[in-house]
Amino acid sequence: MILPEIGTAGQEKLSRARVLVVGAGGLGCPLLLYLAAAGVGHIGIADGDLIDSSNLHRQILYGAADVGTAKALAAKAELTRKYPGQEFEAYPFRIDNANALDLVADYDIIVDGSDNFSTRYLLNDACVIADRPLVYGAVTAYEGQVAVFNDKTSGVPASNYRDLFPVPPATSEIMNCEEAGVLGVIPGTIGMLQANEVLKIITRYGDTLGNKILTIRFTDYLTQVFSIPARPETPAMIPAGEEAFRKYNYPAFCNEGAEEDTDISADDFLGLVPTAVDILLDVREEHTDLPELGWKKIHIPLQELESRSGEIGNAGRIVLVCQSGIRSKTGVQILRACFPSGTFYSIDGGLGKLKLKLKDIHSL
Repeated sequence: MILPEIGTAGQEKLSRARVLVVGAGGLGCPLLLYLAAAGVGHIGIADGDLIDSSNLHRQILYGAADVGTAKALAAKAELTRKYPGQEFEAYPFRIDNANALDLVADYDIIVDGSDNFSTRYLLNDACVIADRPLVYGAVTAYEGQVAVFNDKTSGVPASNYRDLFPVPPATSEIMNCEEAGVLGVIPGTIGMLQANEVLKIITRYGDTLGNKILTIRFTDYLTQVFSIPARPETPAMIPAGEEAFRKYNYPAFCNEGAEEDTDISADDFLGLVPTAVDILLDVREEHTDLPELGWKKIHIPLQELESRSGEIGNAGRIVLVCQSGIRSKTGVQILRACFPSGTFYSIDGGLGKLKLKLKDIHSL
């Protein structure tokens, strides 16, 4: 309260604030401690996992006696013991399509301390739909990053997680803390930085990381801040309203449990027999005629793909193409989320590679 930028008025704002922390692990534990210590009046704790002995070196709310206990319940018990004048609510289950919007709508600020991509995309979309700021953090090995998404106080269009990562990484590229390892102090530091962003949003001291991402490499303390501009095509990637959100298949979108490679080279594509593809789908914004290849052609711009997915339905095998292969990759993920049983491919290198290959063929 002595700090002039915060003062008594800022402390009162903290006492009235409602903050939901999703994930009570390596990021969530320091987050929860510092938010509670700062006097945040109502804190929700959402986590469906149980405490394991391998968690204890970084999840500092727990001890050996807590192993096997639900993280959300153990965190609530410890925080209530330390700060009995504040309200803590435990949600000992995983956030999913059925419960996310109701939970998010009940809080002022959402903090992402999760450890999987489907939850990150789900939380991001729920916050956009419910118009809530999202404080993001992630760690791996010796590196960490922090950002604030959907923060509309800067006067420019607010970026979100899909502006940073339009396409989830391939399954082979994903490793969590249990697989890649992490130095325990790193999620502690990133969690505290997330808590700092929450305090900024509530009290309005300083500048938040809205439309920016902070990265830290802890081996040499290389620290960088990058801008994240809001992309015009991103809104079309987010489910349009509550009904679409509840139907969206986030695990399929993030390739969780799937090893299928959705890229197809121009060579392999041109070698397919006509019956191997049902639709060649052009997702470019500006449509010009595709080469005549014998397949049914449809043009749906990427930003309209989710809302117009009914025009495709379960049409069978669909190959997506764009100019460079980037938009078509995103389109594959959108369609897989809408139709988990469908078969979708993206032409690697896009129309540019395809035309080069056709030119080579015609020159023979």
